[in-house]
Amino acid sequence: MEMLNMLNGFYNYIAKNAINFFQTKKDSIRPGERYCLQLDTEEMVQGVNKAIQDYARRHGTEGAYTYDNVYSTFTVRLSAETELVIASKIDGMTDDFLTTLRNAPLTEKLFPILMITYSPNDSVTSGTSNLSARGMPFHAETLISHIQKDIYNAQLPKATELLLIDELNRKQSDQFSDRSSLYEYSDLLTVLDRGNILPEDYHLFGLLEDPEGEGLIEPKKIQDRLGRNHRIFEQIDRIIKHGNIEDDLEKEFDKDLIEHLSRCKRNSIPWYKGQTLQMVLNSQDRLRKKLDNPLEISNESFVIYSNTAIEYTYPIDTLAFIKNEGETKSKQRIKNILIYNPDHRAEVTVSMDTNIAVRMGWISCAGASAAVKGRNTAITMKPTGCIFSITTITDSTNKITYTIKICIADIHPQYLEMIQTSYLLSVTKTLRR
Repeated sequence: MEMLNMLNGFYNYIAKNAINFFQTKKDSIRPGERYCLQLDTEEMVQGVNKAIQDYARRHGTEGAYTYDNVYSTFTVRLSAETELVIASKIDGMTDDFLTTLRNAPLTEKLFPILMITYSPNDSVTSGTSNLSARGMPFHAETLISHIQKDIYNAQLPKATELLLIDELNRKQSDQFSDRSSLYEYSDLLTVLDRGNILPEDYHLFGLLEDPEGEGLIEPKKIQDRLGRNHRIFEQIDRIIKHGNIEDDLEKEFDKDLIEHLSRCKRNSIPWYKGQTLQMVLNSQDRLRKKLDNPLEISNESFVIYSNTAIEYTYPIDTLAFIKNEGETKSKQRIKNILIYNPDHRAEVTVSMDTNIAVRMGWISCAGASAAVKGRNTAITMKPTGCIFSITTITDSTNKITYTIKICIADIHPQYLEMIQTSYLLSVTKTLRR
């Protein structure tokens, strides 16, 4: 029943077009004419049968027909003299009985009959006019032409109109699409009958929900946005089904979206639920900004102090010395910091400002404790004698790692004056805080 409700618009469209076809031919239909409409499933037959009956009832053209007191069905009154008998393969109807009806004279007026079936049995359809044959209303080319006209005549919002035209064109160009199957057009015709697109409709067309795009009226902008939406949806959907999310998408979308997609795949949840096109575009923009602005920590950004910078500071090149590991970019990201603590301060903080906000998850620290606040990172040590620490800060988006190696010695600078500009620190990550 739920499926029937979801496809009511689709069934209504078939019913309306079928009845319109017969009404336009009512003066030329010969007595005893036999027609058939072959659908894909019994559920479709049930839905179309009900939709035709409802349509006839609303328009006051419903009639009734009984065969030998063993079978009853409804008719659609085409004129005062002609009624179309509707015989659908539902409620246990067999192919043999349909064949019997096909061969029987239906009343003395020889009413025409429309048999609606999902069976490919030739004994049923033999000698009938198939509504899906060339020249008939549900032949692929005729159907596509009618749908296109109906879309343009439906006075839909421009974005919805072009979305449906785009979907119709995609089905025509899709080599895997069975254009002869009415069910191929079910989602499109449901939206067309309803007159508006709902959030849950978008994925049926290979699209992300796009409330921002619904208000667009310029065709070029709508088409460009639809094309972009299709490309993004197909890319993500293909990777989720057949690829590795982290490896294949990490250069396209930021970490938050990657984590969402991975979580959906693990839990077998449709990844597109709750995601709009704009949200995914924003993910791309955030990643692009990160790639355009990788983590930078300059030597000039360091401030070294005890308790607070106002209370006690270790002046650079006097009580504190900062030396890069080398001249290359990668070695410039390895900082060797030597700090003299002649006043035996109980706590020393090495503070640095960064060009982007750092997260605690980026930091690995041994021999010290670290804290972050926006674009400032502080490494704190409690010196006793001579101690070491090593801290790494990794910008995984840009695959950049800074290594901060620190040595604090409770001595006066004069004791190591000869090495203040030529030292390097060797510190392992196995240190304890």
